[in-house]
Amino acid sequence: MVFRDKALSDLIGFTYRNKAPYDASRHFMNELRRIEESYENAKVFVILDGENAWEFFNNNGLDFFDALYGQIQATPWCDTLTMDEIYRLEHRKLTNLGVGSWIHGELNTWVGHSEKTRAWELIYMAKKDYERHKDNIDAATQEKILTHFLAAECSDWFWWYGDDHFTEFGMEFDELFRSHLIAVYDNIGITAPSDLFLPIIQELSSQNFWLKPQSDISPDINGYRDSFFEWIGCGIIDESRIFSTMDRDRGVIKKILYGVDTEYLYFAFQAEPHQLITIEEIMINIDPIGIQGSIKVKDTNETMLGHLDVLIASAQSIELRIDKRSITEDSISIRFELLSGENVIQTLPGFGELKIDLSHDYSQNWFI
Repeated sequence: MVFRDKALSDLIGFTYRNKAPYDASRHFMNELRRIEESYENAKVFVILDGENAWEFFNNNGLDFFDALYGQIQATPWCDTLTMDEIYRLEHRKLTNLGVGSWIHGELNTWVGHSEKTRAWELIYMAKKDYERHKDNIDAATQEKILTHFLAAECSDWFWWYGDDHFTEFGMEFDELFRSHLIAVYDNIGITAPSDLFLPIIQELSSQNFWLKPQSDISPDINGYRDSFFEWIGCGIIDESRIFSTMDRDRGVIKKILYGVDTEYLYFAFQAEPHQLITIEEIMINIDPIGIQGSIKVKDTNETMLGHLDVLIASAQSIELRIDKRSITEDSISIRFELLSGENVIQTLPGFGELKIDLSHDYSQNWFI
């Protein structure tokens, strides 16, 4: 790790464009001379922001380059080194490194705004899904996936998200960013979450497809809607509305109903009957308690998911009941993968993980 000399770097980036090449290079060498006289065997790192400086120089900066390198070559006390050559010189170990950046020493150019946060969330979700499947992926495909992750983590995507910078090509940048994460899922061999097909720069509104729970529910788990009131007050995620905004095949499941009472978590997955029967198994991941496992979809079946008791029933819909009494965390995040044979045919919910507050008592909705 090396550290940028901000003053010298900014002279080239912002000041020397207005000077004659020879005058600019002489000024630069004089600044280097002051450093050489003040520090024994000094190493100075001049680091510029990519290609941005040269378009403002006459002749794209070539005249300045000729003048500067000519003076460096004629100066006995100054030499240029590559990063490999620097690494082979004596260096020391850092015991501490402060957090900061080249913009005001802060990180809010790349984090903090809801759009920037959403982009990082999508990367995080893709990495978690990759970790769950990577043992079944060959080395060559893993290399392709790594390349897409590295591309998605480039800082410039997050420069253009949010309201601090503007470009007419925001939509194009947004689509390119998400295309790398979609490619990750394509290489894994599973369906990409639907949010990867929604523009980040148009702030995601959940009102059209996500109704949060309004009260406790305690439905019978038998695969049937026994009464109108059974799921009243539950949360509803309308997957069909999410998919309607993109040019992709619709998922099997059209709606997710969910809710809790004092003992259990409840879920119902609704689909067309001919599509429902294609679901043979459900992989369930629950964080932060580290629960991960699969359950077979049968008519009615009691089973275990880690240390949690689970009841599943499949008829007109697939219904789940998960015992939450041994969960000590106040909130959990849950994610489902639907399998037909060995193929993952849908990941739910489409926007990533479903976060459930287990401590919420809905008292603000009570009335007399």
